[in-house]
Amino acid sequence: MSQSPDLTAYSCIIERPGPTNSELNFKQFKMSLIGVNEINYGEAYGEPSVSLPAEEYMVDKRKMEVSAVQGKFKGHISRMLAVGNPHFRHEEL
Repeated sequence: MSQSPDLTAYSCIIERPGPTNSELNFKQFKMSLIGVNEINYGEAYGEPSVSLPAEEYMVDKRKMEVSAVQGKFKGHISRMLAVGNPHFRHEEL
């Protein structure tokens, strides 16, 4: 996980270690962001630099999640990325 230089966003990248050409397949995946006001961007990748087709995954801004679409995800994922806005402390007047 990393923070933007101006501290207005967090980004989280989850990558599968090792070679991505193995026979290991996944039934589903889900990444949840906790401690953010909103998820600005999310993406899932089949190959390290190739996004999954949009019908295989979804970004749920209400639940703050990037997840597989049941029945559409074909089992191959190499990494996920999500960017969100953090909660800020409110300083009262």
